[in-house]
Amino acid sequence: RDNPPKSGTAPDSCGNRGLSPTLLGAGPQLNLVADTFSPPWLWLANLVCLGLGAAAVRASPWRTLGTAGRQHVFAGATVACMVLWTITGRVGSELGFHLLGTTILTLMFGPWLAFIATLLALAGISIARLAAWQAFGLNAILMGALPVAVSYGVFRLADRRLPNHFFVYVLVAAFLNGAAAMTASRLGGLALLWLGTKAPGIHSDYLVATVLLAWAEALFTGMVMTILIVYRPGWVLLFDDARYVLNR
Repeated sequence: RDNPPKSGTAPDSCGNRGLSPTLLGAGPQLNLVADTFSPPWLWLANLVCLGLGAAAVRASPWRTLGTAGRQHVFAGATVACMVLWTITGRVGSELGFHLLGTTILTLMFGPWLAFIATLLALAGISIARLAAWQAFGLNAILMGALPVAVSYGVFRLADRRLPNHFFVYVLVAAFLNGAAAMTASRLGGLALLWLGTKAPGIHSDYLVATVLLAWAEALFTGMVMTILIVYRPGWVLLFDDARYVLNR
């Protein structure tokens, strides 16, 4: 039989022992675990996140939320993102895996508002003690800033270089874009593990999970965006009927 855990330690959600419950919080953990990284990494990431958040507040096109009830669409999308992030799996005790939805947010609201939505969603799951506050900056960069930047970059590339066609938009700006955003997010997490982790033994499983998640993210993003641009094109800021449907 297994020996009972020593005093002051508790098993985590995967059965691993020896991690502080104060750092991990109650309940299952999402994404990067604060105890995996040293304080300098956490402080640096939090400062970067603070700077990006301030820039997003200043640069966001807030006026787009003041028309046709779009503020309610933004709030609903943020809550949906938060719920999506609670549906998670785990490899070891270092990282949680879940769909992102950041490409959908980027196409619906633009990059700056999409990043703010991810910050609000991450704050929600942190308040619910499903993610550690100490790792807020790291998680915000990997789950928000990085995939949003990739999503917007892929969209701009497709918008400038490819034909204006509905199926091109769905295939590249949504489907392939979702896969690219997920891949960038997970490879960014892997890079952080290599640079600052105490537990390098999960990397092979992590890469396999990244491939599977990229495919799932692509399917999810393509499906949701197809529904939105067919039935609610006014909700998608980075979609123009005149260009992609009427080809004007």
